[in-house]
Amino acid sequence: MGDGYRRTILLTGARLLCGWAFIAVGVLDLVTGFQTGSYLLFHLVLLAGGLLLLQKPLRPRAYAAIAVLALLSTFVAAWPRNEQACCLRGVEVRHGYPLTVLGWSHGRSAVVAPAHVVADLAFWFLVWLTVSFVISKAGGGRSATDNSVPPSTGAPVARDESVGGLP
Repeated sequence: MGDGYRRTILLTGARLLCGWAFIAVGVLDLVTGFQTGSYLLFHLVLLAGGLLLLQKPLRPRAYAAIAVLALLSTFVAAWPRNEQACCLRGVEVRHGYPLTVLGWSHGRSAVVAPAHVVADLAFWFLVWLTVSFVISKAGGGRSATDNSVPPSTGAPVARDESVGGLP
């Protein structure tokens, strides 16, 4: 067993464990209830994203692009003011979507919620994973999840010369 085999096993195991964990959290959150529409969306994204992680894996570059988009989305989503008082209740001004990641009260220092930042990163990662899945299915062509070898690599290609299934 080489290092490539171990790396494949670790990455596949991590992807499947994360997929099942997101499904479990999404289902648990939906069963126990939700407060607002944004949290319903949050739970549905966890559920759908978890299901997508159990599917055929993407190429590493696709995961890297999705991770960069998730990081940028988390940063951009932290700019608008959030009026929901669910998170960081002790502060007057809240920022972040879907969870409050930054808040402060006038005359006091800012408060960052690291757990909310991680949850937002996961949320936006799963959103972009879902978007890439929808685009790949709608495109109809070769997708980022297609790991098959193209015929142009020099491998012999069997051609079916029959018409209508007859030899």
